[in-house]
Amino acid sequence: MLPALLHAIAFAICLLVQFWGSPLAGAWLFFYLAGCAVLLYQGGYPQHWNVTWYACLAWLITITASALLITPTQGGAVVMWILAAMPALPLCMREEHLKYYGRAFFTVILLFASGLVLQMVLNTQVTAYNYEGLHAWPLLDPNNAAAIVTLGLIPAFYQALRRIWWWIPVVVFVFALQATGSKAGIGSSAVGCFLIALHRFHTSRMFWYGTALATAAAAILCTKTQLLYIVIDSFNDRLPIWSASWPLASVRPLFGLGLGSFGYYYDKVRIEDYTTGWHSHNDLLQIAIEMGLPALFVFAWLTASVAGSFTRNVPASCAMLAIWLMSLVEFQFYIPAVSIPMGLALAYHITPTRKARL
Repeated sequence: MLPALLHAIAFAICLLVQFWGSPLAGAWLFFYLAGCAVLLYQGGYPQHWNVTWYACLAWLITITASALLITPTQGGAVVMWILAAMPALPLCMREEHLKYYGRAFFTVILLFASGLVLQMVLNTQVTAYNYEGLHAWPLLDPNNAAAIVTLGLIPAFYQALRRIWWWIPVVVFVFALQATGSKAGIGSSAVGCFLIALHRFHTSRMFWYGTALATAAAAILCTKTQLLYIVIDSFNDRLPIWSASWPLASVRPLFGLGLGSFGYYYDKVRIEDYTTGWHSHNDLLQIAIEMGLPALFVFAWLTASVAGSFTRNVPASCAMLAIWLMSLVEFQFYIPAVSIPMGLALAYHITPTRKARL
């Protein structure tokens, strides 16, 4: 229970830092490293060393080598720890730890989502964040908040299809996701939940009738409202970022420009002025720019290893898929509040036994 508690505290601190701009700042790293140390002291390393486990190890080594050996840069170590939070957890977590981690992390996410819903109901913005002229109650970036809520929603939805009381947290997460106003988050969560329902009811004729009806309703909603135009505008906002960032990947294609250096180089080529310029809003592109194409290949191997064994742990796979989809238009892997729970999802995926099913 101790390592789960330490990592849950690290996760909660990350949320506080994002939520209020808290001066706690890097305090999450102390609890995170302490949790990993306790795991290893208690006899870490999972019993099941499969392809995904080795892919995690390769990705962790790649991150560390990029930051400390290949292209050291100012601030690169900070980014290294953020990216390393995801692969490090499953590498040192055994099956018996999973139930404590699942309860601890789910509690933190549920409390966070409940806070968003409460703010929305009271029409009170703790972060005073105004998102595209609309009220948005979460984090410093609504899309990152949506990713965190999604990591609670998809496993809860999986359980709700088997135990009726799980619909209570599902409803909380759905309203919290609405509070974020994140189009990428809502869309990716819908994909993840649909795949879970497909896995559960793929032989049911009523499931396919319901899917057809929901698709038709969504099409009508998009054509009869401004929703489709809002989504297109949001995508178009990213095109100038990608077009300006893409040439940076060819400057040092093998070794990258260095972790944490994107903002410095992007400032010299940017053609838009409505973002902070710290991220490319596409994690694959930013990995290629900062770490090089070989590192992107290793990350792709990790992604493919999960996709290739999707049914090993369906809720964990669907949750990770949703975050990967968001990362194509956002910067989810560069946020510790996302990277840490993603590590837990990977740990569930690596452990294929029935007892480890979330």
